[in-house]
Parts: sequence; C-alpha cells; structure tokens
Amino acid sequence: MALTWDVRENVNAYREISREEYEQSNRSIFALPRYEDTETGKFYEMTTECNMLIYLLGVTIGIPDLTTENWERVYNRIHICEVANGGSFLVRQNPKTKQIETHNFTKEMVWNNVGIKTNGVFLSSTQFKNKIASSLVGSLEV
Repeated sequence: MALTWDVRENVNAYREISREEYEQSNRSIFALPRYEDTETGKFYEMTTECNMLIYLLGVTIGIPDLTTENWERVYNRIHICEVANGGSFLVRQNPKTKQIETHNFTKEMVWNNVGIKTNGVFLSSTQFKNKIASSLVGSLEV
C-alpha cells in the first residue's frame, strides 16, 4: 500500500521559495514536493520537518494523523524512536563546512505541523512499545 498524505490543514507545511530555486533540478529520489500557486505567481516547497513527519506518522510511530489532541503523544513516540535508534530523523549538510549535522525533533516542530493526515496504520501504546522493544532486541535471545 502506498503512503498517502494530506497537509491542507497544516499551515506550516510549505515555505515560499524563489522562482530560481523552484526551477532548479528537483530530480532527487527524496526531493521535497514543490508547487506554483498560479493565482499569486509564488512558489512553494514542503518543509523538511513536514516531509519527515509524513513518513513518521504514516510508517513509523503508529499515529497516522497529527492533531491538537495528540501532538504531544506524537512527539513522545518520535523522541523514543530517536533515542532507541541513537540518532535523529533530521539531517542536513552545512553548506560552508560540508559537515553532516543532525537535530532531533522538538515539541515546537511537532506542534507547528498539526494538521498532517496520512493513511498510516494505528498502533496502540502497547503495540508501539512492543515494536520498539523488538527493534532493540532484534534476533537476540533474552
């Protein structure tokens, strides 16, 4: 099943970009969605945080929609995954130093993206905990 998403209710899903940036090659497998608003002539690109949250909601954390009621649980599950994996879901390259920089999701980032909906699968708290435990233990006999 393909992951589908809707960000119309997320007011922070896209950032305005220049025409030049819009027209630059966007052929990467992981390219962020872009569009032109033909009424205003402005160009937009999805934010990295929104794009990653779509994946996390739809595939990883077992909460398919980000709402004002569940945003803190979404943050908690993302934080648990980041701690369990020993790293961040957000990575960028510093344009000056070319160093890879990671940064974890913050509560503010999650709150600012309320309104994302996906067709992901719901996991209860117990199912999510079991998923995390399984990923940590793997095939080890305990």
